[in-house]
Amino acid sequence: MCRPQVLIVATHSAFRGVLRDLLSGAPDIDIVGEVANTADLARTLERLAPQVVLVDINLAGGSGLSVSREVSHHLLSTHVVILIEEDSRTYRQALLDAGANALVRKASIAQLLIPCIRKLVGEEVVEDVG
Repeated sequence: MCRPQVLIVATHSAFRGVLRDLLSGAPDIDIVGEVANTADLARTLERLAPQVVLVDINLAGGSGLSVSREVSHHLLSTHVVILIEEDSRTYRQALLDAGANALVRKASIAQLLIPCIRKLVGEEVVEDVG
């Protein structure tokens, strides 16, 4: 199995740091880059071609919906994981319709994020919001 290459998309550097620290504990996952806003996202996606994009739902200058659409437009084989505050059936469906492959509640990332990435790269569909 190949090592998943992950791009982190989150406005706040502290949250990107939490994700980086969490993923650094998984020797089978590579973080290939970080993006703090949506302005440089398309160029970064094309340059890095990650297998998985982790997206904070709270983005400056964009949203998880817009990022999901942009990723699915640029890289069809890239999986999008949206990190959400709370579960809402309406919003969940909108995110999935926009191209998100998985939703993980922020309160559950320590337990669910790494298994979620591994499942996605294994081509399983995941909708696990904790």
